[in-house]
Amino acid sequence: MRVLEDELGCTVQTRIIDAAAFVPQHRERIFIVGFRQETRFDFSKLEIEEPAKRATLGDILHPENGAGPEEPPFTIGDKGEVPIGIL
Repeated sequence: MRVLEDELGCTVQTRIIDAAAFVPQHRERIFIVGFRQETRFDFSKLEIEEPAKRATLGDILHPENGAGPEEPPFTIGDKGEVPIGIL
């Protein structure tokens, strides 16, 4: 913040947004915006539209029975197997 404001002469605004509405975990993110010139942008008034349904772990994991679609390079074949060497 000191570098942005004092050394670079930016007007800086910050906002902390909890990603829990978008991913199945409580994880706060810090967003920092800086402007060298005057602007009417106001981070505190920016509306962030959250999804109607919060994500669950089941929304992002592949089904254990392999019923999910193949997603190369993360899974291969009709059983959703993890390819050797990807880890």
